[in-house]
Amino acid sequence: MTKYIHSAVLAVALLIQSADGQNTNNVWGPVTNDVQMHIMVKDLSYLLTDDDITGLPKLIDRLRRHSDTTCMFLWQSLSNDAQEVLIDYQPFPPSAKQAQDVIVKAFNGVIGGSNIYTYERFRDVTLRRETSDLNEYVSLARLGGTQAHLNRLLLEDAFPSEVSRNLKAADPTIKMGNPVVLTIVFTNMSSNATFYVPTAGSIENDRRYVFNVVTPAGKTISPKGDFTLVFSQLSYALDTVENRQLAFAFSLSDICKFDEIGNYSVIGSRQVDWPEGKQTHFWVISNPLVINIVPAK
Repeated sequence: MTKYIHSAVLAVALLIQSADGQNTNNVWGPVTNDVQMHIMVKDLSYLLTDDDITGLPKLIDRLRRHSDTTCMFLWQSLSNDAQEVLIDYQPFPPSAKQAQDVIVKAFNGVIGGSNIYTYERFRDVTLRRETSDLNEYVSLARLGGTQAHLNRLLLEDAFPSEVSRNLKAADPTIKMGNPVVLTIVFTNMSSNATFYVPTAGSIENDRRYVFNVVTPAGKTISPKGDFTLVFSQLSYALDTVENRQLAFAFSLSDICKFDEIGNYSVIGSRQVDWPEGKQTHFWVISNPLVINIVPAK
């Protein structure tokens, strides 16, 4: 089928026709061939809060001692005043609160900046597979919107007992005129099968993604990207590790207008490739997502 599909309903039909195995549903959406697709609004949930600092004394001690190359990098990124607060840290108020505020502000500045990864900085850190894959993706595709996610994962890996790995749920309320950026997560629920997600460098023009978008007035405005573009394909594997995940940022407002006040409904679908020697691809369907557009003021 060469014609690009702009309806999630048709995508469901393709999924049923082309995929073997049993189709089931759960809170994440349809699960077919052990691959699950979840979409959510991407916001500043990668930033740390006070509650995310789970081991303040140990974290400060590591920074003050420059215990590894990552700590040295982060210490040098602090202002002189911030360093003084941490040097004078005592584990009781008001010193503890001042130190925590310094850490949260400094780490959030790092998270919101450019990609902090270099081999030298993180040579002493064991990176999760999720972090390594996302770092490769950011480096190749140069997606600035994904860098905050990567930087958060890098800090979590550098401080596994001091920084929480529980990202906050994204708020689906967006002010009119602000970008609508989704986080798309694919999960391999299988322990014995590998699937592939070849992804374009310009992900918003990747023909393997289909979004069915309905306005508050009930009008379907499914996006139509410029699918004549030539793009390189970056292959990401949902390998045989159970619950293996891949996450991508997708700027839906780049290819679809959100110019009404009210609730938009969004369903995504994605073509996923079989391992070599099997069928070429099948479709997975996301959970339904409601995005609430509110006035800018």
